[in-house]
Amino acid sequence: MIGTAERAEQLRKHMPRRLKRSRNDKMKGLMGASELGPRAKQVCNRVIPPSVKPLRNDKLRRTYRSAAGLRHLKAMPASNLPRTCEAMPFPQARRALLGYPDGRVRGCPCDASGRGCALRPLLWAVSVLVGLLCSCTAGFAQQTAVPTITFTCDFPGSEPDHYAISLSDDGSAAYDSDSKLSPESPEGDRFHSDFTVTQAGRMRVFDLAKRAHYFEGQIDSKNKNLASTGIKTLTYKDAQKSTRASYNYSPVPSVQQLTAFFQGLSTTLEFGHRLEYYLHYQKLALDEELKKMEEMSNSGGLEEISAVAPILLKIGDDPAVIKVVRARALRLLQLGETRSK
Repeated sequence: MIGTAERAEQLRKHMPRRLKRSRNDKMKGLMGASELGPRAKQVCNRVIPPSVKPLRNDKLRRTYRSAAGLRHLKAMPASNLPRTCEAMPFPQARRALLGYPDGRVRGCPCDASGRGCALRPLLWAVSVLVGLLCSCTAGFAQQTAVPTITFTCDFPGSEPDHYAISLSDDGSAAYDSDSKLSPESPEGDRFHSDFTVTQAGRMRVFDLAKRAHYFEGQIDSKNKNLASTGIKTLTYKDAQKSTRASYNYSPVPSVQQLTAFFQGLSTTLEFGHRLEYYLHYQKLALDEELKKMEEMSNSGGLEEISAVAPILLKIGDDPAVIKVVRARALRLLQLGETRSK
């Protein structure tokens, strides 16, 4: 019966020379040529462990694929990755996305030293907390949304044929229309104005909206015999509710008063739009425009004259404008201040 030492000697003798050289060369590369001593030679000459699978011959290249299986376990190079990185690999899709087969993060410190992947659980927890914080912030912003009332009117053939007024509970308001200053104005010319509604006007609008039950239910008369005065829409929105109603004519008194207020406010803002244009390009037209504005104000057709106070003040302080026109602009400005109190 052959002993263990004899069996090892036989294996060593029958090992191909090329395989021996590749094994010794690789051991020199791992340990350094100057450090290859008796200990390394002793490790290289040890018997193949039974757990290591035998090498398969590559018929195309007529050589062995690798001699790594012949190395002793103690001669194998240590892994550059920490245990946390090896114990928590990323999913296969994430690995392919990140570009490393072992699941390392591109740009992570473990690319060089293997010490950064232990931070993955902490980074994941931080990302979850940031997401929750963003969702809570959005929910809080939604709960603290400022109540807003919007009025739109679409009436083809009128001037303007479309406009929209948005009024918030804090008094800030915005106006948009497609009005034309002259028949030669381009189709895409639109007018936008940001302004502030007086406290009296704001309280009046929101009180009327409350009386109208914030436009819930049917507010249109549904009378087909009435002439069309344009499709009007009232919208109310806050943190708890969002209601909307469209009508041609409404028999609800609070809705009628809201309609008159927003229509008068639109007329005032359109006057301000034309006055701004005439002041820069056609000062002689200011007199006629201010006369019309004063007449409509006396008949109650204008609302919130203070919204166009800046342009009235410009006209009143411009020495290039005749005195009669300047005086009329200052009268309208004083009238607006009186009504806002």
